[in-house]
Parts: sequence; C-alpha cells; structure tokens
Amino acid sequence: QLAAWNALEETLTPKQLQAFADLYRVAAEPKRSAFRPGSPFSYKLTANVTYGELTQQSETRRFVAQHQCDTAMVLAEFVQKARDHFGKPAIITSGHRPAKINAQVGGASRSEHLYDAKDTGAVDFYVDGVSVYTLQAWADKQWPYSLGYGAPKGFIHVGMRPSKPRVRWDY
Repeated sequence: QLAAWNALEETLTPKQLQAFADLYRVAAEPKRSAFRPGSPFSYKLTANVTYGELTQQSETRRFVAQHQCDTAMVLAEFVQKARDHFGKPAIITSGHRPAKINAQVGGASRSEHLYDAKDTGAVDFYVDGVSVYTLQAWADKQWPYSLGYGAPKGFIHVGMRPSKPRVRWDY
C-alpha cells in the first residue's frame, strides 16, 4: 500500500492527491441485500424486527411475492418506530397469514393479514410494559392507514389496504 501511495504522490498534484485521499479514506459500507420472499427468517427488516417475527418462523407463512416484502418493510418500520418511541420491545402477535391459516384462526375473509395485494398487509403487536391503550392512542396519531383498536384483546392492529385509506375500528 505504501508503494501505491508513493506512486500516487509522484503522479498526482497535491490537490488531486488530497481529493483522492478524502474520497477513499472512509471505507465503503457493505451493501445490504434486498429483502426477498426467500430471505432467511433471521433477516432483519429493521434493527429489531425480523422476517421470522412476521411469519412465526413458519415456511407455510413465508411470503411468495415481492409486493408482500415491500409492504412488510413499511409495517416493520412502524413497529420499530413504536419500539424506539417507548424504549421497550415490541412483540408481534400476528403478521402474515395465508388464506388457509387465516381461515383456521377465524380471520376476516378480506383480512389485511393475507398480504394478497400490493400495499396490503397487517401486523398485530403490543409494546412490552406499555398500556395497549397508550400504544393505540400514540399509533392513532402516527399511523396514517388502517388501525384496529384491539386494546381489550391486548394488541393493536396496524395495516394497509390498496390506495392506503385511513380506517379505524374497534375489535
């Protein structure tokens, strides 16, 4: 490396040498691979939310289309935002539910949890040690899309629908 630097000093003007040094002094950050349906369940969508949390680590719940991954990223970022705001872990109780699983758990036939169209998806969660009523009041101000008030059941539902309307309802 020293020999290469000496060669550069002989070739470049002091100004060019400084520009080169400034450009290459900081190591480039490694490029993060994109989130895809086949990503491992350990893939971190955010600092604290993994793909596996949205799928209960189950191959039967794995996403099959890129639009599902894209929607999941938006939802995971909101869960992370809640975690960061309250300073406590966010616990996902339900994420992606393919049609068969959704029917087994008694989900709505057009549930956002199906992730069956672009911009459609949902996550049910709570923040450990935070009143769910406090969480849903905060989310109501922060989340612009669909929000299910599930405090009596111990969670809130944040979701998205095509065209991303603002929707609110009680469980």
